[in-house]
Amino acid sequence: MGVTSCKGPLAPYPIKISKEDNVNVSVIRNKSIYGHELQLIQNSIEAEVTLDFRSFEKGFWYAFIDRQPRENQKIESGDIINFKIET
Repeated sequence: MGVTSCKGPLAPYPIKISKEDNVNVSVIRNKSIYGHELQLIQNSIEAEVTLDFRSFEKGFWYAFIDRQPRENQKIESGDIINFKIET
């Protein structure tokens, strides 16, 4: 069985999406994702009542587990500090 047609094949036309439209959609999506992630972080901080969380200027959150000052303890350039990240 064969199919014939009077018209030649039609070239597909690209969907016209300007860069500006694409960027705006991306911005809206990223703001939504950021808001959701921020809410998850706030919920986790509120659930952990034993720690006092602080925000770092670059967007990170931290809490001191042991805030007891130690006598004659000084942090100097080159010292190694261990961080424990819980997931």
